[in-house]
Amino acid sequence: MFALSHASLTLLHAGQLQRARALIDELIEVADQKATLYWKAYGLLLKGWLAALTGYPAEGVEKIMSGISAMRSTGATGYAPWYQSILARAHAEAGQLTEAKRAIDEAIAQMEITGEQWCEADVRACAAEIGRMIAKDCG
Repeated sequence: MFALSHASLTLLHAGQLQRARALIDELIEVADQKATLYWKAYGLLLKGWLAALTGYPAEGVEKIMSGISAMRSTGATGYAPWYQSILARAHAEAGQLTEAKRAIDEAIAQMEITGEQWCEADVRACAAEIGRMIAKDCG
């Protein structure tokens, strides 16, 4: 499941969305078969990100939020700032700028609380983009 999740992640970053979709679906299927909520939650997060990337940001927000909720129910806390930044981007793509700002602020707070900084550049870039979107929307 680790390999499926990280291969999917790589494909999403590379813009190979159809290939990513197949691996994400397989990840969720295997996670269901093995009854492992953590990997199913991760698959839901990736599926939501994929939805947002393919023009369905509202669906993406729903799936990402479901994945985050499931992930939290396992007690897992790693990667939380990154998950929140994906949620923030999906909210922004859906035109939900208040929610996007709230999600990215939570990502930054989680980074500061946990010290998890591997994704800081991405989180800060997302925060800047959302800030620009809000400024443009207001002006």
